[in-house]
Amino acid sequence: MRRKILITLAFGLLAAVVAGALSAFTVDRTEFVYLTQFGRHVITYDGADDAQAGLHFRLPWPIQSVQRFDRRLQYFDLPGAELLTRDAKRNTIDKTLTIDAYVCWRIADAPAVDRFIRSVGGIDGARSVLGQRLNSELGAAVGKMELDELVSTEPGRVDDKREELRRQLLEGGSQPLRRTALGEWGVEIVDVRLRRTN
Repeated sequence: MRRKILITLAFGLLAAVVAGALSAFTVDRTEFVYLTQFGRHVITYDGADDAQAGLHFRLPWPIQSVQRFDRRLQYFDLPGAELLTRDAKRNTIDKTLTIDAYVCWRIADAPAVDRFIRSVGGIDGARSVLGQRLNSELGAAVGKMELDELVSTEPGRVDDKREELRRQLLEGGSQPLRRTALGEWGVEIVDVRLRRTN
């Protein structure tokens, strides 16, 4: 009888330890933690907030689950795009250029995490959406430029045009990319840079 009680207590203690281990999770300073219950959003923890970083508890999976997203600055290279430029009189296509660029971005804040997950699904989805949109806008902007605005021996001319193109990509147009990315996807675009023109 005494042996059965000890075995039952041992199994109970083991079950409590396993349940506790499955219920505990930590929030690192470099991440957002998105907690869901049966797939529905419950709360988003922001690791940058001292009150939210550290040890937390949840109900075991499959009742509640967590997704982690890096809150730090991220970047990715846009695929090299072949773009057309116009001649000096803007009548005909002059040359085909290959432009390499990269994008620096991050998830805007804790409230934007829900919008980020619902609209783009995750990091790979954000890269795909941002890459398509930026390649499209870059092609449209470069198509209006002349070749000597992007490739020139005149000191400072290329740098000035690149900076103008960068500002146009981020802030110009009827739907500026920064505002669209923040409002629709929960993404803060920090910068877009043109790396090389061939």
